[in-house]
Amino acid sequence: MRSRVFLSVALIPLVMVLLRGGNGGVDIIVKLRNGHSVRELSENYGTRKAGYLANRGIWLIHVDDSTNGQAVLHKIQKEPAVEDAEIDRRVKLTSARLANVSPELVQDMMALLDGQTMTSFNGTTVLKAYAEQRAMTVIGADQVRKISTGAGTRVAYIDTGVDPMHPALRPWLEPGVDVVNDRSASELDGLSQDMMSLLDQDMMSLLDQDMMSLLDHKLIFLLNRSLASILNSAAGSCAFPPAFGHGTLVAGTIHVVAPDARLVPIKAFDA
Repeated sequence: MRSRVFLSVALIPLVMVLLRGGNGGVDIIVKLRNGHSVRELSENYGTRKAGYLANRGIWLIHVDDSTNGQAVLHKIQKEPAVEDAEIDRRVKLTSARLANVSPELVQDMMALLDGQTMTSFNGTTVLKAYAEQRAMTVIGADQVRKISTGAGTRVAYIDTGVDPMHPALRPWLEPGVDVVNDRSASELDGLSQDMMSLLDQDMMSLLDQDMMSLLDHKLIFLLNRSLASILNSAAGSCAFPPAFGHGTLVAGTIHVVAPDARLVPIKAFDA
């Protein structure tokens, strides 16, 4: 099987676990400036504490009157003690479906990414856009790696497995565990023969001229062979599972943060 190059761009949200307020009213997330107490807001606006994010100065406060929530928010935002405030709303994440994404939008989104320049990273050759992605600077990983690269540690992750032949990951992979079928932690295990045949082909051969006219050449690196087979009408009904490749992407995210750590894939989900 030929080597495949992937790009793993880490999306690293701030996850806040806060106690919810009552059923009625409105919850407001408030970040206080240093030296200030949430008690000031309670005294001024009749709010009550509903939760706290430790060591971050972030509070969840509850306004009992839901009709007055927006007005209270505007007032709180102007308080000298408040650095930021917003209504706590539930967010629903929807699956991104390729059919709903126009080629023009994909080109616009990826125009800033360099999918051609390779670089050396911890003894392997990878995309520079992977090794030096902005997300690593945002979370300070590039600074942490000056102190520790994860050498001597083993990181186990629970996902769909891994591509055991991936050139960037192979030197750092341990066999792992398959708790789905008790076979192999490989993401390739369980694919049909038709799918395996598609993976063995050159990706470019899967893209007909119509598809090439829709995609900028710099975007081709984003199309692994499974995605290419889905995009190409000639692939017929041989569609890859929707989560195929996810475990490999997660392994790549761990590796770019701690490049000397050993990776232990635990395959707990099929694709």
